Amino acid sequence: MTRHKKPFAMAATALALVLAACGSAQPQAPTEPEQSVAQENTGVSLEADAPYLTMINVLTPTEGTQEEVAASLQDGLENYVSKMPGFITASVHQSLDNDYVVVYAQWDDQASVDGAVQKIQGGEAPPMLEAFTKASPEFHPYRVRSVHLAK
Repeated sequence: MTRHKKPFAMAATALALVLAACGSAQPQAPTEPEQSVAQENTGVSLEADAPYLTMINVLTPTEGTQEEVAASLQDGLENYVSKMPGFITASVHQSLDNDYVVVYAQWDDQASVDGAVQKIQGGEAPPMLEAFTKASPEFHPYRVRSVHLAK
């Protein structure tokens, strides 16, 4: 698939740890029943061994700042990061125990993530920097190994 039609990938780095895409998602039929799940409006797709980079970022907000961290990430992702080269999609998740914010993101490749991190560090996405001042991030790149659907 091409960049706009291929499965989407997420990546983030130190400062770009929390990339989040907003919007409602309407499920659509998987294109490959055993391999992928897609959401029509967000363009999110999961596919085993896809050619993109997936980043999972776990942020531990300082006490009482989970909502602020999540809101800053949403703002930064929607208004800044989503416009950066190589960005495909991201979602922000808040733990119900108020202890964590997780960002699942997809990027074209590591070079795209590195470029985004440089821009964020250079001040081109102020809400992202705001989130990182209120939370300790931990991030890792991943390859989607498998996807399982309800039967």
